[in-house]
Amino acid sequence: MTLGENSSEYKRNEGGFTLRRGGDVVIKVTRKPSEQAEVPPLLPIAIPDTAQQTLMMNGFKLTADEAVKLQDKTAADPADLESRLQLLGYYGRNSIMQPALRKSQAELVCWWVNNYPEAAAHKQSNMHASIDPTGYMSAKKAWQKQASNYPENTAILRNAARFFLQSDRSIATEYLQRAQKLEPDNADLAAQLGQLYQLGLMTASGKERDELAKKALEQFELAIDKNAVPQAASSLLVSVTKAAFAAGAMDKAHEYAQQLLAEDDDDPADWNSGNATHQANIVLGRLALKQGKIEEAGKFLVAATAVE
Repeated sequence: MTLGENSSEYKRNEGGFTLRRGGDVVIKVTRKPSEQAEVPPLLPIAIPDTAQQTLMMNGFKLTADEAVKLQDKTAADPADLESRLQLLGYYGRNSIMQPALRKSQAELVCWWVNNYPEAAAHKQSNMHASIDPTGYMSAKKAWQKQASNYPENTAILRNAARFFLQSDRSIATEYLQRAQKLEPDNADLAAQLGQLYQLGLMTASGKERDELAKKALEQFELAIDKNAVPQAASSLLVSVTKAAFAAGAMDKAHEYAQQLLAEDDDDPADWNSGNATHQANIVLGRLALKQGKIEEAGKFLVAATAVE
């Protein structure tokens, strides 16, 4: 590129630029390659996962005045994690009906994402793009940055996926699939991915719905195979029963439903007992309807409504 007189020449390159006049270099600027920003180490959180959940649930019960006092406490002491956890619960419970709280909620969610992306608290700190688009976009960018900074941290990938579950399901799917490649034997990951696919059945149709149902079934069966937590067995069995029916695997759906009823009889004190019986009878009733067994279907469906 010629500037002014023919003897003056300006050349730009990747490293900077050079200005020559009559063959002599007048100005030469060379930029150093930008160094990659150093990823900060993750901060440990001293509050156990169960305690984090308890504090958030305590936040559900806060009054507006109590929430303001906690806001003042965190302003004075940014390291007051207990107050921040309670406020997460408070905002999560009240921000939908109280728009004035949404800005504070978004700021707090972003604070947790930026400082403690591995925290169990993120299981219940979701935001929705349709309710608070501005706040959601701020938190979205924060989560995407953390997923990029720590691409092999499955706790961060799973927390990010939970955040995107309702508003950006394709991003949630990407993060969970990445996490599963890192931990292929993780039963919780398989269950979370199965739930994601199953959630997609609510809006999908045709071939897309069939594919999602098959993927959900595959993931739930993997979760059952790898599961080492007895308390999770009942809820997983409910999920796989529904997924099998949706996927058209009728023999499997029948087998899983019968297993649900049998296990419910073995452990009536199970927290999921009533729901397990209800779902099993619904699936068995729908299977009977498909086979034209109207009377048998009626018995199962009536039994489903009788569950307390």
